[in-house]
Amino acid sequence: MGILQFEAAGERANPALLLTGTAVLLATWFIVSTFRLYFRLGHIPGPPLAGLSKWWLASAARGGRMHLDCYEAIVKYGGKGPFTRIGPEDVITDDPVFMRRMLNVHSPYQKSDWYQAMRFDPTRDNILSIRDDNLHTKYRAKLAPGYTGRDIDHLEPRIDRNVLELVNLLDENYISRDKVFDFGRKAQYFTLDVISDVSFGQAFGFLKADSDLYGYIALMEAQMPNMILTSVFPWLVDLIGSPLFRSLLPSAKDKVGFGRLIGYLTYAPFTSFSLFLSLFFFLPLSLCFFSLFFAFYFVS
Repeated sequence: MGILQFEAAGERANPALLLTGTAVLLATWFIVSTFRLYFRLGHIPGPPLAGLSKWWLASAARGGRMHLDCYEAIVKYGGKGPFTRIGPEDVITDDPVFMRRMLNVHSPYQKSDWYQAMRFDPTRDNILSIRDDNLHTKYRAKLAPGYTGRDIDHLEPRIDRNVLELVNLLDENYISRDKVFDFGRKAQYFTLDVISDVSFGQAFGFLKADSDLYGYIALMEAQMPNMILTSVFPWLVDLIGSPLFRSLLPSAKDKVGFGRLIGYLTYAPFTSFSLFLSLFFFLPLSLCFFSLFFAFYFVS
């Protein structure tokens, strides 16, 4: 009887002992791996504790001023060398010589999982998020004709009529009435109308309405910190794309926001090239070009 009681008591103690041992092993693994990463790049200066966790990066991403925080970190800590550490495995640089070598066509450096945040659909890659260089080159070659303009009917007339729409909007609604306006916002309207006109044969109508149709711009601006956060924690992209959260993603059936534009892409009878790729490539160029254009136009 005594032996049986001892065995029963032992059986009751084993699960607790097993959990305790597992917890100790996990804690040991976490501490060892954390300090291993820390000392691996320990010679590179950076913000305090940035080498131990991604908290600094996450705070910068959520604060909406990550570009400024990174610049200030370079100014403050970058005096001892070309690199500044901003995460356990993350460094930044403003050294043009190293950047030229890193971005070289035959560079040995590979894209990190940071690019997963560029997925419009968390379950599949696009030209921006592809990390395989050979596959990226293959898809770029397929997309190239869409950016030459030769295969797009009436490309220049479509752009011209949207330029006139923008000029008329500014002249009639603001300049003639001596009203102040945000040109950056109007340039966004112009960009979206040009892209939709070239892609689908009909502009969305942002310029005509002089407003943020479907709340697309407001939603994108509000969600941008969250999108940047996924670049800090790329595993979030896989989590969002899982069946558990997939129903929360934008849908072609949505009436507002990004889903509304997905609906245009899904149900459009003809598309010249991807609207969403154009949003990323064409928007910065249009802002720069038309800022110079209108500065010259209205001064002269």
